[in-house]
Amino acid sequence: MEHHSPAVHRTIVVVDMERFTDPRRTNRHHLTMRSGLNAAVRRAVQRSHIAWPECHHEDRGDGMLLLIPPHVPKSTVLTVLLGHLAREIDDYNGRHSRLASVRVRVALHAGEISFDEHGVTAPSINDTFRLVEAQDLKETLARSPHPLALIVSSWFFHEVVWHSPVPTQRDYWPVPVDCKGRVDTGWICPPRPSLSDRSRVVDGVVRPILTAVETAPPPARARPGKHRAPRSGWLRQLVAAVRRRGEGDRVHPQPSVDWPPVRRAKGAGPDEHVA
Repeated sequence: MEHHSPAVHRTIVVVDMERFTDPRRTNRHHLTMRSGLNAAVRRAVQRSHIAWPECHHEDRGDGMLLLIPPHVPKSTVLTVLLGHLAREIDDYNGRHSRLASVRVRVALHAGEISFDEHGVTAPSINDTFRLVEAQDLKETLARSPHPLALIVSSWFFHEVVWHSPVPTQRDYWPVPVDCKGRVDTGWICPPRPSLSDRSRVVDGVVRPILTAVETAPPPARARPGKHRAPRSGWLRQLVAAVRRRGEGDRVHPQPSVDWPPVRRAKGAGPDEHVA
């Protein structure tokens, strides 16, 4: 019997693109999407201060398998890495056509991984790929305008999400996952807008209002002694403040709130889900 190296612990990230095989898409679209996703994942890892060469990564056609070394806190993967990934995908989509745009389902788990000359293998990897194929996760992403939907394993939820110190106003909720012979539980986090989503709200809503205010005919002359406040000063301040916030968050990587852990009632246990 062949001798193999002992299994080693890794955080498992599986990324899968939504509707990659849409018949309207050509090979050109597929190549652009694959290149864009690989670049987005690599930049998200680097911007999270995780060494890309230390991560094992495999192209899976319409997605990726990423194994992150054990010295990287799993809470960093949950909050910082996924926050950057959502922004990178959103930025990519802003530069490409609708048919070449990317929306992804992401699954997080962890386990003991065996390496050989052909790649990697582990039951935990198999389970993570089944998590990312959960029908509830597909439906969650389909209903969302945002580019990323997340599911975590039951182990990851109870060992990482539950103990994360970052507060949230969003809840994970449990869903059944078919793991070929047994039914496991995954926990879905609702998609949330990235900062670039919010910037587009500013451009698409606030700026037209500002333009309308600035181009409106001047009001009737104020009565003597009455002070008339500038018409658009507060809107300009609002736009500038939102822009500064977005640019600041992009320049200085901080723990993201795009994928916060679960909110729970005071004194509740891990199995007491808060509605």
